Amino acid sequence: MAVCLKNEGLLIAWLEEKDILFRLNAREAKTIIGYLDGCGYSLVSEEERLYLVDNVEESREDTTIDDVVDRACESNYELIEETVAEIAAADVNEDITDREQYLSKLVQDEKILNGVFERTQYQKEITKTVKLMTEEKTPIPVGMSR
Repeated sequence: MAVCLKNEGLLIAWLEEKDILFRLNAREAKTIIGYLDGCGYSLVSEEERLYLVDNVEESREDTTIDDVVDRACESNYELIEETVAEIAAADVNEDITDREQYLSKLVQDEKILNGVFERTQYQKEITKTVKLMTEEKTPIPVGMSR
């Protein structure tokens, strides 16, 4: 039976129930769910599997919690870029208070998401690669970090 993980409590409970060694607090889980929802996605669990559901296309793909966190981080990054561009393009006399407040919220979310991303396999691989490159004195390619 498929269960929609539509709020932070359900996501946290699913992670614990399936004994997935990736812990989230309520604020982290709510932030992730919020970004997915804002982009038209939801999470569904069915048996032991986690699916990312495209609510518009009505399709779903097999996913992991690491991929879900990465998608939320990417969404946050894109929204920050768009909002900064809007603020920069605003006329001198234009009221941009709402956009500045929105940007402030996005930056707060970025801090939360960065903390979660540090626990993903992706960050572990990045750290491992950087450590190996440092030990070998190999130049680190541009764009190596998230």
